[in-house]
Amino acid sequence: MCFLFIAPLNQGLFYEKQFYPLAIVLAILALIFIYQTKHKFSYPEVGLLLLTLIYFVSFLKAASPHAAYLGFLKYVFYYLALVLTNCLVKDKQAILLVMISAVSLGTLAVIFSQAQIIETTGLIIGGRFSSTFHYPNTYAAVLAAMVPLIISLLIKSKQRVFKQVLLFFLFLHTTAFYAALSRGALLVYLPALLLLIIWVAKEYKPLIYNLILINGLGLLSANFIMAHPGIKTILVLLLGGGVVLLFDWWQEKRSFPLGILITLILITVLFTQGTTLTQLSRLKNISWGTSSVASRLYFFEDAFLLFKKHWLIGCGAGGWEALYRTIQGHLYDSTEVHNGVLQIMVESGLLGVSLFLSLFLFLLGQQVWHQRKKIGTLEEKLILLAIFIIFFHSLLDFDLTVTAVPLYLFVLIGLLGGKLKCPGRQFFKGISLFLAFILLISACSFYGAHLIAQGAIKELNKNKVLSRAEIIKYEGDLTWARKLAPLAPLYPAYLGQLKIVKGEIEAGLVILDEVISLEPYKYKSYLTKASALVQLQQREAAIPYFEKIITLMPKQHTGYEFALENYVQLALKTGKHDYLVLAQEVYLRAEKQMQSVKPKRLPYWQQEKLTESAFTNFYAGVAAGLAADYYQAEEFFTQALKKAKGDAREEIKVWQAVVREKRGLPRGSKVPEEKAVEICGLIQDFVIKSEGK
Repeated sequence: MCFLFIAPLNQGLFYEKQFYPLAIVLAILALIFIYQTKHKFSYPEVGLLLLTLIYFVSFLKAASPHAAYLGFLKYVFYYLALVLTNCLVKDKQAILLVMISAVSLGTLAVIFSQAQIIETTGLIIGGRFSSTFHYPNTYAAVLAAMVPLIISLLIKSKQRVFKQVLLFFLFLHTTAFYAALSRGALLVYLPALLLLIIWVAKEYKPLIYNLILINGLGLLSANFIMAHPGIKTILVLLLGGGVVLLFDWWQEKRSFPLGILITLILITVLFTQGTTLTQLSRLKNISWGTSSVASRLYFFEDAFLLFKKHWLIGCGAGGWEALYRTIQGHLYDSTEVHNGVLQIMVESGLLGVSLFLSLFLFLLGQQVWHQRKKIGTLEEKLILLAIFIIFFHSLLDFDLTVTAVPLYLFVLIGLLGGKLKCPGRQFFKGISLFLAFILLISACSFYGAHLIAQGAIKELNKNKVLSRAEIIKYEGDLTWARKLAPLAPLYPAYLGQLKIVKGEIEAGLVILDEVISLEPYKYKSYLTKASALVQLQQREAAIPYFEKIITLMPKQHTGYEFALENYVQLALKTGKHDYLVLAQEVYLRAEKQMQSVKPKRLPYWQQEKLTESAFTNFYAGVAAGLAADYYQAEEFFTQALKKAKGDAREEIKVWQAVVREKRGLPRGSKVPEEKAVEICGLIQDFVIKSEGK
């Protein structure tokens, strides 16, 4: 119960360091209760167990070993949570109440933040409610899933006070849902709301009236408080909640419809305050041509390309983040696919996604069978609706990568799918205990590495001069962290650089090679090694690493910019024209990449085009200037000036003035004479060195 409550309140356990403490607690619980109980395993448990094992198999061929192993651990975590749900929980209402309470606490936090009573970063992002999830769309999806769960508790509720509290929080959740401004969540929620009304209307008509009123007031209240942050937020929500409770009381007493009167007054006040229905306007703007929708469709297209390359068992968790830059059709940065099913397809292949989808097909088939046998309950249907709200929204966003969301999803599945049991209890018990032990040891080890190294990493990121005592201490901490988390590239990356600073250059370079072996598809691994070599004045040795960056992400600027600079600096140092030719070839490769982009994708290209970069054009211009192609050099500098800013812009102007002078033209702009003389000297030095070759 405790870890279910904590999970969404800590950024949804999105980050690795937030996951480990709860994983340790859950693993201990699982070891104790699975060992002590004679639990019979259900079909959903076996399905999720097989999916977990597929994630382990995909880890063996992973593009990013550490991320893949972490993904495997998370699925062990989900599996054990599902098992514990069936082992320990006799009262479904208790589980639902814990989930609703946790999300409600986050909702109260974001409301107090909007009211400017508390100041906590991340609760509101871009004017949209995001609560403790720190991502509006995921928060909205969870809120939408909470609605049928709250309705389930309302139906079961016998105490009037408890019912009133639930109604009030349903109003707060609904208001926060609309204030999250999530178009995808709204597209899922509206059909679910209609289905909910159809299911409940026959037996609980007053509850439906409450639900309709709550959604109307929630929409209006959300738009009002977003336009008027401050104490008005609290006043509006208290007034709206009061109307909801008064309306409920009126339905019971059949007295004067004061609730309706107050509702009309409230609506009038809200509209006269200039409230605009932002949520509805965002919904109207959805079309295939909008940048958000089209961009995600291209993510899906690229994800399917990766799936076809690794179709059977996938490329492990984290595979998309490691590989998407190698196949992307245009430049974009997205560490997630924004589609849960496609992400699982990329990570675990056909086997994994089939097992994942089979869980939902099983629940759907079970519910149909229960309805035919007339043994189904409304509570089961409402929980199933919450499950499918999360599932369908995960097709539009990256909810399933926010650990708390699949945790809640699989716990809800456990509440429904535990009736039909599989044979082989002892076999599954043994595997479950083994997985719990693996999770416990791994989580303890990795979290220990984080705790040991976090101080060193924090200080090293400050880029300050270190004393010898500090170097020795941080070296020891990072060495220990490296042993405790042998697949994590973070610790050897810092350790290798620290060794170089210490003077142990060869040892440091060897460790940086280890980083590359741990993350063979991550450009930062190669950039770290290349940057270290550049600092050591070993630019020739850095060439293959910069070239590898271009190979790994041909649609990104980084590789071209660093490679161009490196070749130009080598040319200046050695006087060799060969490096100028290589620099020119780098620019031509950037041009070729731009030509390979499909025209329909060009409008969605993020940032500037490869051949429009100020940095790229500047060094291409320097290379052309050193090669005495002054006309081409001026063209490059002119292009660079379109994007350059600050000191870089002033330097480009000087180079442009010099090459114009070399062409026998006026400089064109006034530049510092000493800078022009310095650049003329660089060109002359290169000519002298090249003549001596």
